[in-house]
Amino acid sequence: MCKYIHSVVIMFCFLIILIFC
Repeated sequence: MCKYIHSVVIMFCFLIILIFC
């Protein structure tokens, strides 16, 4: 469960980076 949440956070941050680039 902890790994899943961590993966979602990374994906979300990556999405934000793509949007701001």
